[in-house]
Amino acid sequence: MRLLINARNAAFLCVMGASMHLAQAHFIWAEVGAGSQPKLSVTFTEAPGEETDAKLLPRLQEAEAWCICGKKADLQPGKTALECSIPQSAAGVKMVYGLYGKEKPFLLSYFAKGAATPAAASQNVGLPAEILARTENEETVFTVIYQKKPVADAEILLSILNGEFEIEGKTDAKGEWRHKTPNAPYAARSMVAEKKSGHWKDGSYDEVRHYTTLTVGAWSEPDASTLLAEASASRQNFPTDLKSIRGKVEVKTDTGVYQGQFEFKPVKDGLQIQLQGDEAATKWLQGTLSSIFGHRRASSEGGTRREATYTGSRTLLGTQIQTEDAMKSRYRIRDGQIVQVERNPESGRFVITILESKATSSGKYLPVHFAVNSFDAKGTLTSVENYRDTFQQINQVWVPTGRTVVTVENGTFRTHEMRLFDVTVER
Repeated sequence: MRLLINARNAAFLCVMGASMHLAQAHFIWAEVGAGSQPKLSVTFTEAPGEETDAKLLPRLQEAEAWCICGKKADLQPGKTALECSIPQSAAGVKMVYGLYGKEKPFLLSYFAKGAATPAAASQNVGLPAEILARTENEETVFTVIYQKKPVADAEILLSILNGEFEIEGKTDAKGEWRHKTPNAPYAARSMVAEKKSGHWKDGSYDEVRHYTTLTVGAWSEPDASTLLAEASASRQNFPTDLKSIRGKVEVKTDTGVYQGQFEFKPVKDGLQIQLQGDEAATKWLQGTLSSIFGHRRASSEGGTRREATYTGSRTLLGTQIQTEDAMKSRYRIRDGQIVQVERNPESGRFVITILESKATSSGKYLPVHFAVNSFDAKGTLTSVENYRDTFQQINQVWVPTGRTVVTVENGTFRTHEMRLFDVTVER
């Protein structure tokens, strides 16, 4: 089928599924890692995650790359790929390979798009031939475009985490193909053929074939220890020059409202509170502030390298890794963030799942909605706690200003609310 893209110049494009597979089956892939300074890795291989043959690296250096803002990426040759750091989570790459074929040679061009996250995959990076992917409900909608126009009947081949291209689809009249949302990392490729005559170096052609790929997530995973350290470092913590945070506090429970004062210093036993309330409210506030301030301390485990290994489990929540600490902790990491923590004390097990995070201006994140599920030694669910936190930037420091906790235990509900106000930050 041919699709009229521009009636003025009568240029036709056709999608040729049978021509998706070249003899050598090499394509350009762009992989973008997670984090505030993502790494762009460009390879010339049959599938993403593979190493470029050393003989092909010189040819690959003809490729041009840029991030989504349009800034050129300064690709540098590595051992098996071209690499560089970019300021954003998506990038595009293009390379004209040249004439291909003997009897009827065509001009072969490659385009590659790399996205660190599924959200970044929906953004247009400005490639002439590009695959966009957006999430709708529980499906991912893949759209093949050429010169900003959708291409109908385009064959799409989808691969999940280093697997073969085993999922095949074809775009509809709107240039879209829908598939159940895959777990990242995943990759897709397509081809658009343009009936166009021209000359390239010492030969001529009557057709141009544009092979375009999309890679979402990191296929070449770092070692588990590095992944955990980078994810821990992406959390927004207090600065190292923080001296104190002090202010007033209000606690609401199902039985009363209590007010007082607090002061936190990032040192051992650095939390002091005074609450005009009963013993239970004071105990709850002490534990709550100790946790909410303690997890933000610059000296906490964020960024510290711990020995870790992959468990092999990958779900929509992310990739799971484990450490060999006393509680055999397990972490799920998605989009460069820790989204689940599992601890296994002798008394049972508890799992913290982050449901929503707030991005800060520095590229870090703050968990604002999370749940804690606790289990006994037999694996029976004993309690569920739902947390909602608020934060405010004061003196260039992101400070917690509130928390609501709804606890379900033994068939009953309990609610606690805490509000910090008149807060001052000393640095």
